[in-house]
Amino acid sequence: MPRIYPLPPFDRHRRFGPALLGIGALAALIACSCPRDAHAAEGARLRLVIDGAAHGATLADTAAAQDFAAMLPVSVEMEDYAGKEKIAQPPRAIRTEGSAGGHRPAAGDMTLFAPWGNLAFFYGAAPAHSGLHLLGRMDGGALAAISRPGVMTVRIEAVE
Repeated sequence: MPRIYPLPPFDRHRRFGPALLGIGALAALIACSCPRDAHAAEGARLRLVIDGAAHGATLADTAAAQDFAAMLPVSVEMEDYAGKEKIAQPPRAIRTEGSAGGHRPAAGDMTLFAPWGNLAFFYGAAPAHSGLHLLGRMDGGALAAISRPGVMTVRIEAVE
């Protein structure tokens, strides 16, 4: 009867490597297809008035975004936080029931940070956080304006 020897370590990698790569590719595909982009290109339009200039934004298709839209128009004092975002307290709590948290913010994202109840408008990328709920996406002009340093008043209005 022939002796069977275990495969040397490099042979095991050669044998199972393609399968592991396939599993990794499938996991990446699933992650990319998750609802990270509730950024609705056809969503309701918003106007952000920053330093007297009007800029556009698009409301996301999330339950938290709909509750946020119900309180508009609103003016908030936004201040820099962590060198990546402007934060402010909304006039009332924004409900998150039915809205998926865990958003990974990119520059231009308007979010709610549910643990603190504050708005967070990102001008830099940041890691995903289970407490972040997407509210919308700023257009380029709004992003440039919000990224200026210092405290600023931002008026957010629904566009009819």
